[in-house]
Amino acid sequence: MTNDATAMFFLCKTSFVIPLNKNLTMKITEKISLKSQDVTWLESEINYTKIYLTDGSFLVVSYTLKKIEHQIKSHKDFIRIHRSYMVNKAYINAITTLNNETFVRLTDNLELLVSRRRRNLLKGFNQK
Repeated sequence: MTNDATAMFFLCKTSFVIPLNKNLTMKITEKISLKSQDVTWLESEINYTKIYLTDGSFLVVSYTLKKIEHQIKSHKDFIRIHRSYMVNKAYINAITTLNNETFVRLTDNLELLVSRRRRNLLKGFNQK
């Protein structure tokens, strides 16, 4: 993995099963590589992670968010804001606080909750 910000974000495998008939299924596994600039945010779903892309689509991969975080920790483009969310810093539009809760607003106006434990990571963050 190179240090280039547009380099490969990560490489992983995603699998899905296609039923061929009542008693037979076929498992298809494909490799996915993404650039950090193409990923806006990630959401944990138990042992899977949804990766939301800039074109509005998402992928589901069979990696935990923790495993992805460990895999890309050399990239400074992403920040873990909650046990369920990791965001690409380039797509943070604003950080707001309401009723003692902090939110990150992304460029598509989606707001994600920041956990109390991780608020300090956003202090001094340079917003757009």
